[in-house]
Amino acid sequence: MKKILVWFRNELRIHDNPALFLACQEKNAQVESVYIAPIEQWKEHNMSKIQCFFIWKNLKIFSKNLQKIGIKLNYFSCKKYRDQIKIIYYFCLKKKIGKIFYNKEYSVNEIKRDQKIKKILKRKKIKIIDLRGNLIFSPGKILSKKNIPYKKYYFFKKSFISLVKKKKISCFPVPKMKKEIFFSDCIPPFYKSFQKNRYKLQNFGEKEAIKKLKNFCRYKIKHYHKANKTVNDERNSQISAFLSIGVISPRKCLYEVTKRKKYSQLSEGEKKWIEEIIWREFYKHTLFFYPKFFFVKHYISWTENIRWRKNRKIFKSWTNGKTGCPIVDASMRMLKKKGWINNRLRMICASFLVKNLFIDWRMGEKYFMSKLIDGDVALNNGNWQWIASTGINSSPYYRIFNPYYQSKKIDKKGKFIKKWIPELNQISTEHLHEENFLKKIKNYSKIPEKDKYSKEEIIDLYEKNKIKI
Repeated sequence: MKKILVWFRNELRIHDNPALFLACQEKNAQVESVYIAPIEQWKEHNMSKIQCFFIWKNLKIFSKNLQKIGIKLNYFSCKKYRDQIKIIYYFCLKKKIGKIFYNKEYSVNEIKRDQKIKKILKRKKIKIIDLRGNLIFSPGKILSKKNIPYKKYYFFKKSFISLVKKKKISCFPVPKMKKEIFFSDCIPPFYKSFQKNRYKLQNFGEKEAIKKLKNFCRYKIKHYHKANKTVNDERNSQISAFLSIGVISPRKCLYEVTKRKKYSQLSEGEKKWIEEIIWREFYKHTLFFYPKFFFVKHYISWTENIRWRKNRKIFKSWTNGKTGCPIVDASMRMLKKKGWINNRLRMICASFLVKNLFIDWRMGEKYFMSKLIDGDVALNNGNWQWIASTGINSSPYYRIFNPYYQSKKIDKKGKFIKKWIPELNQISTEHLHEENFLKKIKNYSKIPEKDKYSKEEIIDLYEKNKIKI
């Protein structure tokens, strides 16, 4: 009997998992599976502790789901991606594996790892089948008329939607169950401190993720276009954490929205939510084609001249939610406590750090990654560079969020602010959004006015550097 290995990386699911499904289609084959946690590499990538905890809890459920279809998950941990290569190599030799299936990853280190493992296993005549399981369309599928990748989201979105209209989205089914097996998975916490669920998370696993997705598509999605106009979490899908670690696939998300309707028949809310999925694809594709603009230098070259401040004291006030701007402070306190805030609040906080305090956007980008339960390198970096006006498809440097206007717009009654900033509970609602009034409050920590910049000062700083080119 031939032996096949499925190497799970960022897809902790049995639904819509191409590598798993196609491996199980092989006739007269015994399917083995592995998951290798590169703990030190995660730390280097600033993965948050709450996300590591979330991976661990979902991995344990995933292991049980695999048992139900007759597959044992072999768990290993290591320091770096390069150590994964050794583990896979020796596992294949020990188990006499003849073929490996896995779903591709598209970040820099992961691509280098996969290139090395292919060379090594080729010498041993072990065949590798790499598949597209974590994106809806492969990088290179969506190109301009000049056959080059798009650098503008608008044109990428247009081509993406055109492809969706042409071909109905479908998902890979769950593999047919073989004989169910039982064993103790013995997957230890990635860090000892994670054994206690100090984050008070309750919902884990693929079944829960699909349930959330279907409930959202049935009851909430039609109002999604209004989600950015409020701080109400209930209007969001609440599946971003599951999506970030592959408990649910982006294709499954798109399928649930479009399975009964043509794109032209979708509501405003449905189209708006699909745009969020397209943004995710856009940043993943641009990271694949232009990694240097994410990690090495700015795409907008003149912004390399900008000498951002790196004032640790001011930065700490921002991270602790003690800036003196209520909507920013409430959001940052929620982020630290829960590991999540909605996209509008992320944009407001990022804009305040970069274009009110003139602090290096890279400091904020790293901090967000270190706290978010749904942290994703491509999305987080892309969004921060959008705000900082330095990257591909960035907002204009003169576009600056007014946090007080945004505050009044999305939290008019101040319920969100007062929930997270108890020292403002006695302040009337109308004054919560008034900058001049808030400056006079003594028991509310704030950054000194001399350390802040006006809109005109920020624009001037950008333009001085633009002139140098």
